[in-house]
Amino acid sequence: MFVTSSRLKIFNKSRVLSEVRRSPGISRRELSRLLNSTDSKLSRITRDLIAEGFLVEQATARSAMRGRPNVGLYLNPAGLHVLCIVLSRYEQKISIVDLTGQRVAEGDIEQGDKRSSASILDYANQLITRVSARPETHFGHLAGISMIVSPDIVSSERQDQESWLDILENDLHAAFDAPVARSSIAEALHIAETRQTLESPTLPSVMIHAGFALDASMIVSSDTTATTLLEGNLNNVPRNFNSDTNTWATLNDIASAEAILHRLGHTGQAEASGQTGLRLGVPHAIRQANSGDRRATTAFREAGEAVGVAIAALVSILIPAQVILAGPLASATPFLEGFRASLQHIPTGESNKTAVMRSTLSDLGAAEAAGLEWFAFSEMTLDPGEA
Repeated sequence: MFVTSSRLKIFNKSRVLSEVRRSPGISRRELSRLLNSTDSKLSRITRDLIAEGFLVEQATARSAMRGRPNVGLYLNPAGLHVLCIVLSRYEQKISIVDLTGQRVAEGDIEQGDKRSSASILDYANQLITRVSARPETHFGHLAGISMIVSPDIVSSERQDQESWLDILENDLHAAFDAPVARSSIAEALHIAETRQTLESPTLPSVMIHAGFALDASMIVSSDTTATTLLEGNLNNVPRNFNSDTNTWATLNDIASAEAILHRLGHTGQAEASGQTGLRLGVPHAIRQANSGDRRATTAFREAGEAVGVAIAALVSILIPAQVILAGPLASATPFLEGFRASLQHIPTGESNKTAVMRSTLSDLGAAEAAGLEWFAFSEMTLDPGEA
């Protein structure tokens, strides 16, 4: 593949920013060693990053020689801002984060799970206006827009989801003159969860996001950029065959948040229009399960087992280093236990046992972490000139 000089420059800058994030206060000499770069080349890159406002120099300690201070490199919070949007039936939120990952503003996008492009653009504009009015944020412009979407989101406009999202993406780009990176919730959470460990897994990794929709993603190499992720929708995976109707019940019919609410008799909440996760009763049902309520415990455990069985063959083939369960349903202990039990006999990794982890990251946190990867820290950071 031909690599342009522009792309190579972005690649090198992203590597430096990533190492400075990993080790705040790192010296140029140590950076040179870690990146296997010459001192002169590294000096040029860091000089450019300081001039562009991404890095700042600070004295870290005084050297014994001539009393001269050692200078360390740090991320400059104001060097970059990313607008982050989460669109799912459970959660519709928006925020702005700076280069260090600090959330400088956030809010809920109103109107429930059916929304229009106009309402999202309007709220984004309001948020940007509020941040711009706060001098301490040093907000200049958006470096990019991170948008993560669940299959269960419904627009108020008469279009299929993909067409509506394409239009929304174009509208956001036009309105704020910033590149837009869009992904599924599972994909963004996978990026965020893997980067949070500061080390990439040496074997494949699988992420399941369980909410009103059931998403999955896989990392099939040690790189965690969006281009090396595979993601898919588990909602329509056949689960149980009904011989009376000659039809299959899907995983969504059995293991989604809506299916669990129906099973517990919360049909009014499960089918409510224009409501978000809290008002849909999901947290209440989770509290019931975690407190030992027999019906809720059984419903969540069997739903977790169904999701685990649905991916068991994939796990057997991939032999992942880890399987990560995320999303609102992951906070229900019986759901996690059922999911883990269905995978426990599949030999994976060096320990010959499936490592099932529970993610505690929120969907908005995932959008923020993935956004910073896309626009600052990843070796495949988006080039605004290519957007």
